Amino acid sequence: MKEKRTNVRWMFALAFFFIGVIAYMDRANISYIAKQMMDDLGMTKPQFGLLASFFSLGYALMQVPSGMLAEKFGPRKMIT
Repeated sequence: MKEKRTNVRWMFALAFFFIGVIAYMDRANISYIAKQMMDDLGMTKPQFGLLASFFSLGYALMQVPSGMLAEKFGPRKMIT
C-alpha cells in the first residue's frame, strides 16, 4: 500500500530558509546599530570589535565539527 506523501519536508525547508535569512540579516546589519549599541553598553570600539570577532569565531569553529557530525549521523539526524 502506498503512503500518502505530505509536504512537511517543504515546510521545514521553507522554515529553515527563513531562519537562515534572519540569521544572515542579523550578522550583516550589526554594523548599522554598532554606534548606538556601544553607547548603550558603554563599550569602546576595540571592545566591540573583539565582541564581533568572537561572534564570527563561533561560526568558524563550529564548521568542522558540524561537518564531521553530519557525515557520521547523516543530514536527517542533524536537522531533526
